[in-house]
Amino acid sequence: RIIGEFKLKFGFESPCYHILLEIKFAYISHTGYLSTGTCFSALKFDFCVGRSTIGVIVKDTCKVIWSTLNSKEMPKPTTEDWVEISNIFYTKTNFPNCPGAIDGKHIRCKYPNDSGSLYFNYKKYVSIVLMAVVDANLNFVVIDVGSYGREEDSNVFKECAFGKQLYKDKLNIPEPVVLPNTSANPQPYMKRLLYIGPYPGRKLTDFRRVFNYRLSRAKRTVECAFRVLANKWRVLHTAIQVEPDFTDDIIKACCILHNFVRKRCGINYEDSETHNFEDIEARGTGTRSNGVEVRDYLANYFMGPGAF
Repeated sequence: RIIGEFKLKFGFESPCYHILLEIKFAYISHTGYLSTGTCFSALKFDFCVGRSTIGVIVKDTCKVIWSTLNSKEMPKPTTEDWVEISNIFYTKTNFPNCPGAIDGKHIRCKYPNDSGSLYFNYKKYVSIVLMAVVDANLNFVVIDVGSYGREEDSNVFKECAFGKQLYKDKLNIPEPVVLPNTSANPQPYMKRLLYIGPYPGRKLTDFRRVFNYRLSRAKRTVECAFRVLANKWRVLHTAIQVEPDFTDDIIKACCILHNFVRKRCGINYEDSETHNFEDIEARGTGTRSNGVEVRDYLANYFMGPGAF
């Protein structure tokens, strides 16, 4: 089905078409690389073509898959889409008024020449950051790829296209609404809050423990989506040995194929058991006072009208 989607776009203008003559061959070698992480040098023996040709195939096909499927599998959400995402989130995780779970992961990559320590993260390896918003069905709603590994999540979020649009209110995010089973008007700062962290510490009151549990249920969706992504497209388990721009194309192709497969074939829950991504350093992106107020407000709600 994917071949049918992008066959016309790939066309005769592709620089590798005159060598391979078969678009199916290009797709098979491409998905063979993404799904196994096998290096180009090994794939050349499977397909009897040179390593550089395999690289051209993968790069071209990544770009075409993203440009062809992006508008269908990861379109820019409308206000109605955000409301639907929020409603499904509440149904599946019991966390209200949540239009998506946000997280970022480090993906290992080749050390770029003359890049200094830009890609060297706090875990002491070279990486590129994948920042994503995920819905309750484990689909990627928005992704941003290419931030330097050394960046903290607050900086990554503020500098990515999604973060900039969100700060400028250009993402069609709906206005705050009352929480389920309540009539109190929502505070105006709730729409501007981008991140809510758990209560810190071990000896927590029931009030705080319940909030942390409900928050972890919501965050579990994005963690599970990353696990499924990495275990389906196992190139993400490896250090991707290509240049940064090529790495970005590979990651975007994996994410859009994740949505394509997820919506048509469901999920193999064994794929959600483990992955080797590292979290990026967490920092809140809302103001501290607003975050505390919203956290306390929701904690009270979970112990009252929002209790199970």
